[in-house]
Formats: sequence, structure tokens, C-alpha cells
Amino acid sequence: MAKEREIIFQFRLDDDPAKNNAAIERFLRELERTWEKNEEVRTERESIRAEGGTYEVQFRLYVPKLSTDSRGIEIVGTGEEEYDQLFELAILVLEERLQKKEIPYIMRASKERFTAGFEDLHMKLDEIDEVLKEKKLTEAERKEIVAELSGIVSKLDFLALNIRLIEDRIVEMMNRYELEIPKSPPSAASPAPQPAVDFAINRPRDDFVQHFSAGSGYFDLGLYKEAAEEFARAIAIDKKDFGARTNLAWAYLLDNKIDAAIDKFHEILKARPDYVHAYNGLGYALLRADRLFEARTAFQKVLESPAADKNTRYFAHINLGLLYEKENDPDRAIREFEKAGALLPNNPDAYFNIANVYYNLGLYDEAERKYKKTLELKPGSIPVKHYLLAAQAQMAIQDRSFDKAKTLYQQILADKPAEPIFYNNFGSLLEKIGDYHGALDAYKDATRLDPSYAISYFNLGYICDRMMNARRAISYYKKFLEFHPDDKIALNNLGWDFFVLGENDKAIYYYKKAAALDDQFTYPVNNLGWLYIKTGKYEEAATCYAQVLKKDPKNALAYNDLGYLYYLKGMYDHAIVELKKSIKFAKKDDVAYVYAYYHLGLVYHTIGKEDRALEAFTQALATDDKYVSAHEKVGELYESLGNFKKAREHYKRCLELLDTRSSIREKIHSKLQSLSSKEKSKGAL
Repeated sequence: MAKEREIIFQFRLDDDPAKNNAAIERFLRELERTWEKNEEVRTERESIRAEGGTYEVQFRLYVPKLSTDSRGIEIVGTGEEEYDQLFELAILVLEERLQKKEIPYIMRASKERFTAGFEDLHMKLDEIDEVLKEKKLTEAERKEIVAELSGIVSKLDFLALNIRLIEDRIVEMMNRYELEIPKSPPSAASPAPQPAVDFAINRPRDDFVQHFSAGSGYFDLGLYKEAAEEFARAIAIDKKDFGARTNLAWAYLLDNKIDAAIDKFHEILKARPDYVHAYNGLGYALLRADRLFEARTAFQKVLESPAADKNTRYFAHINLGLLYEKENDPDRAIREFEKAGALLPNNPDAYFNIANVYYNLGLYDEAERKYKKTLELKPGSIPVKHYLLAAQAQMAIQDRSFDKAKTLYQQILADKPAEPIFYNNFGSLLEKIGDYHGALDAYKDATRLDPSYAISYFNLGYICDRMMNARRAISYYKKFLEFHPDDKIALNNLGWDFFVLGENDKAIYYYKKAAALDDQFTYPVNNLGWLYIKTGKYEEAATCYAQVLKKDPKNALAYNDLGYLYYLKGMYDHAIVELKKSIKFAKKDDVAYVYAYYHLGLVYHTIGKEDRALEAFTQALATDDKYVSAHEKVGELYESLGNFKKAREHYKRCLELLDTRSSIREKIHSKLQSLSSKEKSKGAL
């Protein structure tokens, strides 16, 4: 048997339980009957289950191939959700058959069935009509009715757009496979069909509809450039069609032509100032452009408009929440998301966004609760499940339960493809537990999944720094800077890597560029001082540290570097004083704390206090067991003391931590060979 293709159909209905039960049963029987002649097709269905009046069904088709005598599908039954889902199923099946160049069938929908979904709209219009007949409206009542009518128009626009998208996907497949679909009569085994509406098969259309539909099809496929071209052609025929003009603006926006999208939304609003949907689109485009004040104004226009229905207001609140997140105002962001949730309490997006705010704040227990609430409203959502597991993993990291966190992230990454954030976070976890090679792979996976996921390029650069491979680190930092050219930390780190490679002119350039971006950012000035130390320019170095300490009298890193400067000048007492200041002001997880103990070890070793030197180096490693230089020095000390076993342990730890391409590996291998010779000589004695 050929490899099976699993097609999953799933829906929920919230209505009269008995009626839904019967409708679902009829629907599933019809699906099974459709495939009963094909012996190679398997079907599976789960039992209908009820939770609070909600019925859920999952139905699977396992289709190894589709023969030419397979019956067409007629859409029958009741319930809007089943109609939409069956149509999606039929599209998948149709595409499968077209790929095999087999005779396709015609999908038909009962005209009675097709119009059933609009009965509630007709009833609503009847109610409004009665109100208008009975009395003269106040201004407030008039605005309320206008808002209701606008909401109905919005719903019709949405339904019309989706019908066009379905039509155009079929047309696109016909063109792609160079097939002409004949109108086949229904199978003789089928019951006589009701009067039907045919979709996308030889439908006559004028030039405007042709271009609009083509644009919608391209839009649905994510081909936004081509979609924009078709919408522009449609607009050239009918400049007053706001649907085409709005779609053109959105196509520009999703094609990252932000300025063009903003211009188009402004044109729409100039012609029709009350078109609230355009304000939502304009606000989102301005949000993408980081024009936050203007974006806020656009969203407020939506919220102030009497024509804005619940859905439109909902998205305005959601977008305002995203805006406040960008402004680092999580409290206001949460308030906006809560307002959105109050408008549409069964829409999971508001809860999901609140959960994300808590997640980004590191409040993982709160995030966990909101993700669980989201899953109640959207059961089976893979992205929400992933974020829930990630929140639980981060809580495990906070508790230092690293194995549990690792298992949770592996559970996420087993679902392909997971989002790049989870590969990145998994890399951070592996980095934290010292698995640098695993971290490197995880960060690379994030960038492979999304080449624009910038933070992973930064993390790749940082992990290469930790593995003492400056050349590779430079390539990753440069890639990160393509996305964030004014990131002061990346520029500073880039300067450091050029310094490590001996390219001091480039190092100085990047240090000064980083320092110019933020007068209070002292790392590049510190590093510039370090460069001057290493090039013998002690006076210039001292000037750098004086500048830093004037701005920040408790800067632990400056005291560390100044202590090392005194060490090089042979002023050992001064060196010890400055290094102890560094230890005093540094946090225990701060790099300055580790460096100060390392340099203190160098001072004590130089003045012959080996025990105190070993104690200082060991203290550095107690804080950072991945500090290669400290392991090397401890290895040298143990070797000089004749403790070859301990020396070997520390040299081997260096090799575990070093990148396979690091030039330092050769030096460590030489030390191990020398150690082996000494051990043999000792054994011979």
C-alpha cells in the first residue's frame, strides 16, 4: 500500500445537544459513505463527548491514493462549522487528486444549506426594521443601529472574502496543474441532488472580479507582492471599491512595505473617514513602523467610533496591548488585553497575550495560569501548549531543576516545527548547564527555522566567545547587527573579538562606536582600557578607568582592570587593594567577580604565595566552572606542586570547554603531553 496521508477533520458546536448530536452523526455517516467504495481508505472517528453542552468530534481519513471512480462530496447537514471544515477537507482531497492528474469531481453545496447560515442576519434586519417603523430614534439609538448594521456589513465582507479565497485556491490549482475541470454529472449511486451552487468552476467574471479574486488567491498563498499587483489592477477598474483598496494596503503591509501600506490606509481614510477597519490597519502598520504615538491615535479612533462593532473594538484593544508591550508598559498592556477579553470572552487570543506578557516578565506561574485558561478556550492548540510547557520549563530552571526543564523543552521540540523562540530558550538552558556544543546546535536550529530570528545570532556569537572562537563570533555578531545596527552590546562584543584576534584598529572603532551610543554604557570604555593595557599604553588605560569610575564609583570591572594594570606595573600591593575593591562591589554572578579572583590569583602566584593563588583561582571556578583560563592556571599550579592527577583533570576540562577549532587547544594538548612525560619520569624514579 502506498504511504497514507492523514486528513484530520475536527469541529465544535455549541447549540442544542440533541440537535447537534443528530447533525454530527448524519455528517459523519455522509463522509464515511463517500469513501465506502475505496477499500484502501481507512476512516477513524472518536466518540462524541460533551463538556458543558459542547460537543466535539474528530474524524480522520487515511488516504493512500484517490482513484478516478471516487465519488464526489455533497455538503449536507446543519451547522456552520461543519460546512466550513468539510469544505477545507474537500480542498485537500481535490488538491491530492489534481497532483495525480486524475479526473476531478465537482463540489456542490445545497442552496438551502448554503443560505441557512444567513437566517440569523435576516432575522436581525427584521428586528431593526420593526424598530425603525415604530418610533423616531434618538441620536444615541441611531448611532447604536448604525453600529449594528455596520457589524452585519463587516460580517458579510468577511464571508465574501472567504468565498473568494476558496474559489481562487481552486482556480490556482487548476492553472498550476494545467487542468480543465469538466462539469460531471453526479454519480448514479448518489441521491438526487438539490439545486446547487457551483464554486469556482467556469464561473464568468468581469475584469474587476478577476483581478480581485486573483489578488485574494495570492494573498491566501502568502504571495503578497503578486497580491498587491492584482489588487492594484482591480482598483484601476473601480477606484471606489474599498475592499480592494484595503486589501492592497494589507498586502503592502505583509510584504514589509510598511510606508506604502501607511500611505494607502491614509488614502482610504481621506476618502472615507468613518471606515473603522482602515483605522485598525493603519494603526497596526504604524505599530510595525515604531510610530507608536500615531498608532495609538489610530486605535483610539476605532474605540471612539459608534460604527465599530465588538470584533473591530476587540482588535483595537489587542493592538493597543501590543503597543504598550513595545513601550515596556506591561500593566497597561494587560489592561488592554483584559478589555479585549471582556468584549469577546470566548476568544482565546486576549488570554494568550496576557500570558505572554507575564512570560516576558519572568512571572512564569502567572503565565502558566493564563496559558491553561487559553487552552480551555482553544483545546488542542499546539502553540499554546508549547508556551505552557515553556513556562513550566522556566519555572523548573528557577528551581534549578535543569533535567526537568530539559525534558520539557525536548517535549516541545519533538513537535515539528516548533517556534524559534523555543530552540533559542533551549540553547540558553544548555549554555547554563555547560553544554556549549548543544547550545550552539540549538541556536543554529532557531536561525534555520527563521533566518530573521536575530537574538539567536547574538547568542551564537556569545557562545563562540565562551568557546574562545573569536572569528566565528564576529560572523554571528555581524549578522545580528544587520537587524539591529545600533545595538551597543553587540558592537562592544565585536570590538572585543577583534581585539582577541589582534586587529586593534577595528576593535577601537567598535568600542568607540558602542560608547558613543550611550554615555552611561561603560563596558566599551573599560574594554578600550584593557586594549591599551595589552598594547603597553598604560597611561591611556588609566585615563579610561578614571573616566569610568568618575561616572560609576562602584564599577567592579574598572577596579578589576585597574588592579591588573597595577599588577603589570609591578605595584602588587596596589593591585591587591584594587582587586579586593572589585570583589567587594561585584555581584557573585558578575563577570568582574570571577575576573578579580583570577587576577588576584595571578598576583599571589607572582609573589610566591601559591596557596593563596590556588585559593583565588578555585574561588573564580566556584563561580564560573567554565572559565578556561582559570582551569589552565589551576592545572599549572597543580603541575608545579607535583599533583599530576589534579593537573590533568583541569587541562581536560579546558578541552571540553574549548571549541574544536580554537587555537588554544594545541597549547593545552602540549601541556598534557608534557604532563605525561613528567608522569613517566616520576614513575621511572
